[in-house]
Amino acid sequence: ANKDCGETRRRVFGGVSEEPQRNERKVANAPQLSDDLLKRGRSAGQLYRLCKNASRRSQGACKEYLLGVGEAVYWSEWKLSGETRTFCIRKPKGQTAIPTIRNAFLKEIIDRPEISTMPAAPAVLLVMRKLFPCPES
Repeated sequence: ANKDCGETRRRVFGGVSEEPQRNERKVANAPQLSDDLLKRGRSAGQLYRLCKNASRRSQGACKEYLLGVGEAVYWSEWKLSGETRTFCIRKPKGQTAIPTIRNAFLKEIIDRPEISTMPAAPAVLLVMRKLFPCPES
């Protein structure tokens, strides 16, 4: 079973602030994702099996998952800069970097099998952060 998403985020990203950025207003009564939904998500091990599978369908699903995770974080952090970002990749390089991200993700799971039980998205972000580190301010 997957561990709590908040615990995984703290372990993977350390002290990244959950507070809204300056000039952003808090949304009253914002909808919350249930713990059950977060725990049911795809595990890194499941994503590993999908990305390792040679079928065209699996490779397409793997590519779209990796692209979706990367773009979601990229666009949610577009106003941030430097080490406050999760990873630093130039937008035009995004889709062409997918095979590199896929291979690094597969290698990370082989090298560190204990992360195969964590949710897939934070595991992908862990790999992307290693591949595309941000400059120190």
